[in-house]
Amino acid sequence: MSVTEPARDSVDDEIQVLLEPCRPRDADAVVAVVQDHFQADIPTPPPGEGARTGTDGNNPVWAFVLHARPRGPKPRQPVQLTDPVNVDLSGPAEAVRRVRELLASSFRVHDRADIPGEHEIELRLQLT
Repeated sequence: MSVTEPARDSVDDEIQVLLEPCRPRDADAVVAVVQDHFQADIPTPPPGEGARTGTDGNNPVWAFVLHARPRGPKPRQPVQLTDPVNVDLSGPAEAVRRVRELLASSFRVHDRADIPGEHEIELRLQLT
């Protein structure tokens, strides 16, 4: 990379995403919406193809990083979930808001908490 070439990925748009314990099918639905619109570093295998349960026999937690620079159009139709999914988003405020807006285009979003920091924000959402 030359000095004048911009960096591909910026920490300014890096969002930490945590899906609290939920069904793999629901995790897949959330991941699919996010992956269609943003570059995401999804663990391999993705939720629905990976372990079906956590170490305690319950549904697992999934965590991944995404870059909140849009790469595709926002979804236009609602996505059905079997059960509510709790999602925590953490990162730069504007990037977190872009991800929340994307999720709201496909799911009903209920704000559970908004935790502001000096340079970052954490949103706790419930998707239905």
